[in-house]
Amino acid sequence: MTGTTCKHHLPAICLLLYLLAAVSSCSHGDTRTEFTPLGRNTDGHVRFSLDMTDTACIYTLSLIVRFHKSYSSPQLDMGITLTSPSGSQGHETVSFPSDYSTVKNYLNGHPEDTRISLASSQDYYDIRWVYRTGIVPPEAGIWEMDMDLPEDRQAILGAGVSLGRQTTDNNQTH
Repeated sequence: MTGTTCKHHLPAICLLLYLLAAVSSCSHGDTRTEFTPLGRNTDGHVRFSLDMTDTACIYTLSLIVRFHKSYSSPQLDMGITLTSPSGSQGHETVSFPSDYSTVKNYLNGHPEDTRISLASSQDYYDIRWVYRTGIVPPEAGIWEMDMDLPEDRQAILGAGVSLGRQTTDNNQTH
């Protein structure tokens, strides 16, 4: 190839590389889960980093809490604070069903409901609630999420988040 021919094809090559990067930017993504075990001496405050830097994707955020089987409250109230990369904040208090038997019976009767899931062992159980879907962050970057658990949390063994990414063109989860 001569220098003139190479210069002539350079814009097309750059465009092709850009398009390949844009198409594959979300295709190698996956659902990322962070989990923090809580000890007896914790203050009930847990912080998670949410990587929402890929502007070619929409996100789904789920909350996870691990309970000791002795937990008997019918619902869990927790404070959620989201902080954008530039420092803007939003706060809300959310309530989710948390009683093991109630959630298990509900899921047995509604297996199509994917907004809540349950996993258990002999001593504890985990509940995952879909918190938000279709998230298109107004600001790309690393967001911080603070989760404040209730004062009466002796039977809460840990907390976590799961952040899923979907491509905006065909809505396939990665």
